[in-house]
Amino acid sequence: MSQNKKLWKDFTWPEKRKKFLLFALIFLLFYILVFSAREPKPKELKTFDITLNKEPEFKISKGKNSRYWLEIYCNNEIYELNGIDYKYLNDKFFKKIIHKDSAISISVFNNKIYKMKYKNHNLLNYDLAEIHKTKNLVFFQIIILSGFLLNVFPLFFRKAPTYTNYYSEIVEFDFIKFFAIFWIISIIVAVIYLGDFKYISSAEFIKAN
Repeated sequence: MSQNKKLWKDFTWPEKRKKFLLFALIFLLFYILVFSAREPKPKELKTFDITLNKEPEFKISKGKNSRYWLEIYCNNEIYELNGIDYKYLNDKFFKKIIHKDSAISISVFNNKIYKMKYKNHNLLNYDLAEIHKTKNLVFFQIIILSGFLLNVFPLFFRKAPTYTNYYSEIVEFDFIKFFAIFWIISIIVAVIYLGDFKYISSAEFIKAN
């Protein structure tokens, strides 16, 4: 370990408070970004019929964290199904039935597909996708908000809080251990709210051809 790198216990309380403030601001920024994420409302979706003039393509990005998505083509437009919505595509039915010259109905926002029907069959479960998005968003809000509050809490102490231990020694309160315990509790609460671990992920899980 570098001689210039100080251990947490070697920092003065003013130095620790600056660290807490920095991390509180980082968590606050993350929270704002997560909270500002907005999905289009049903009334904002444009619904219309299209006839595919090309075979639909299941795409996959290269790299360590692969991304999956579906592209369908009509005239000069490309419509994309990705993210959490992609999880709820009936891919087996889609691959069997939908090809070039198939006529389908889609609901889109900025050319991203949110609903898709073939005759009377829903190719995409919009309601389940929306439930997944809501629970996924709330999960990350709980985790990030708890991280923000944990880092704000020490800022209320001008001096390092202390207590007398079992050996009658006056020692500084260990916020790091407190953070670890509280954050684990926050994660447990978030998982209980989810009811299923699948809602934690926002990544696609359908394999491309």
